[in-house]
Amino acid sequence: MVVQEQLQTLAFYDAQTKQPVSQTKVPAGLPDQGALRRRRPCRLTADGRTLVASREFGHRLLRLDVATRHVTGYLNLPHSARQDVRDP
Repeated sequence: MVVQEQLQTLAFYDAQTKQPVSQTKVPAGLPDQGALRRRRPCRLTADGRTLVASREFGHRLLRLDVATRHVTGYLNLPHSARQDVRDP
């Protein structure tokens, strides 16, 4: 997955061929490249069906269905809440 901030899009690529597979438009709450470099913004749920992503200082989490690659919801957080998604 590649975050395309300028296009407000998540781009998905085949792991072996590196060819584009699909893109998902994310109008708000997109994880940013800075957070991606620190490897903190995205985590899969235990069953691998859902991706949860955060945007640094964005005060919301994004929920994405991995199979369909569609955004299935957002969780708004209080401005004082830490929103990085990390392993426990």
